[in-house]
Amino acid sequence: MNSLGSLSEVGLDPRNAAARGFVRPHVRGGATKRLFGVELKHLFLQFQEAGLQSMWWRFDANGIPWPGRDIRKKQKFPSGGGPEAMPGEYRIALKMGDHSSSVSFDVLPDPRVPFDASAHKQRDMHRRMVMKEVEPIVDAMDQIQRALATIDVVKQEMKWLPDSLKEEAMTLTDSLKAELLTVEEMYTEPRDAKGTGSVTERLSSVMWGAFSINGGDMAPGMNAIRALERLQEGGEAFCSSVDALMSGLWTEWLQVVGAVDRSPEALFEASGEQE
Repeated sequence: MNSLGSLSEVGLDPRNAAARGFVRPHVRGGATKRLFGVELKHLFLQFQEAGLQSMWWRFDANGIPWPGRDIRKKQKFPSGGGPEAMPGEYRIALKMGDHSSSVSFDVLPDPRVPFDASAHKQRDMHRRMVMKEVEPIVDAMDQIQRALATIDVVKQEMKWLPDSLKEEAMTLTDSLKAELLTVEEMYTEPRDAKGTGSVTERLSSVMWGAFSINGGDMAPGMNAIRALERLQEGGEAFCSSVDALMSGLWTEWLQVVGAVDRSPEALFEASGEQE
């Protein structure tokens, strides 16, 4: 049995599982199962204060947080959007106050269309390999975002200091920010880009290509394999660039900024020198 286990294991908030109402599940592919009043199509529960509560599962396994320009936050529950669930028996467990219940159900291939179990397993494996390659890209992109946010805080903190105290630090700050944005552009469009996009291929498009080129209804072919290889190559180059920047210019910047006198006394004296 492929147990979905507790709600936390499938990305559901157990606090929202104390659902009042009735069971109305729907399983894609023409099959319908009645499971406690939850509708399985996605890995989260849409909670309302009263009435029928529905949980949607679109038959995807746990995914990963994707790279972005927002600082990554800790997740209490895993992301969705992973590979499609394999056919088989699953179990969902709900906890409603002091009451716990569970039920098993089957995920079946749509009988109206051909289904190749072997090809489905290969696509599943291929997508998991893609997600594995994306994980270090997520970490590297997050380092860039946290570094840029740190720079903004430091610049705000140092704006009261006279130029004589902060000149070297601010010059290095500008250089570091420029380098961070340059490396960021290896992954995605420049922040000041206008229009629908540029002709420059970036790692983000390579990544989404690798995730979407997976053989369709068949096993992944040479196009999918090459797309994965290009993701591996691009990801390695991007992560190496981030590592070099963080171990070089970033480390130097930390030392220079850390040496600037930002004591209350220095801020007090500087505040009287502002024009």
